Amino acid sequence: MKRLSWVVLMLIFMVVCPSYLFSQTPVKGGTLTWGRGGDSVTLDLAQATDGESIKAGIQILENLVMFRKDSMDVEPQLATSWSVSSDGLVWTFKLRKGVKFHDGTPFNAQAVKVSFDRVIDKNHPLHKFGTWRYPALGLGPVKEVKVIE
Repeated sequence: MKRLSWVVLMLIFMVVCPSYLFSQTPVKGGTLTWGRGGDSVTLDLAQATDGESIKAGIQILENLVMFRKDSMDVEPQLATSWSVSSDGLVWTFKLRKGVKFHDGTPFNAQAVKVSFDRVIDKNHPLHKFGTWRYPALGLGPVKEVKVIE
């Protein structure tokens, strides 16, 4: 009975005084321990078919565009803008300048082309290293990717 009373008292305290629980001064430095449901299977988002890989990948990688938080509205990420032809078949992306990969290699249109080609072109040298389950669904209609100078 004493233990039950203690639990009830704590629950009441948490409901009545939530500001106390969350008003602590932020701590700088130290160690952050983060729990996850499992390990990432891959950090290549084009290969990811599990939630843990996708959760990790979107924290460390950028896309051309992304969904606005809590919305299906699309906003720029590595693409600064884009246009679509009147027939909807040609999409042209303008890319953010000054971006580099982790190894210092510049991000450019050729890198974007390789990223798409490895999925859509069965003869691309990197195509054999993937199964492309989800990207193949969305990129199936894409015939080619061109770099426009």
